[in-house]
Amino acid sequence: MTFYLNGWQRIWVVVSLVFGVGLIVVTNQSLPQPLPGSNHQRLQDAIERATSREEAFQLSGQQLAEARYNLNVRHIRERRIRNSVILWVAFTVALYWSGLVARWVRRGFRSEA
Repeated sequence: MTFYLNGWQRIWVVVSLVFGVGLIVVTNQSLPQPLPGSNHQRLQDAIERATSREEAFQLSGQQLAEARYNLNVRHIRERRIRNSVILWVAFTVALYWSGLVARWVRRGFRSEA
């Protein structure tokens, strides 16, 4: 079984791939970065090492602020990546449908002799 793509479908594949690569680069550049040297796991370990509930609540405000920031960064990164994938899929489908519509319109202008 051979798989055949006509010229327009090949252009669609190439444009979709180029757009996808460009979107990956732009998305990666715009993603916020977590604070260096601090992460949610480190705070979790400090809480687990605390011998009592009071000690766990006495963790420094800085550690809690860093943990909140990193958690927010993670959610922002996940949302931006998800939105980029949705944008790429929508662009690819819209591009394919516009090609189908252009073919349909062009076929309507052909004279049947």
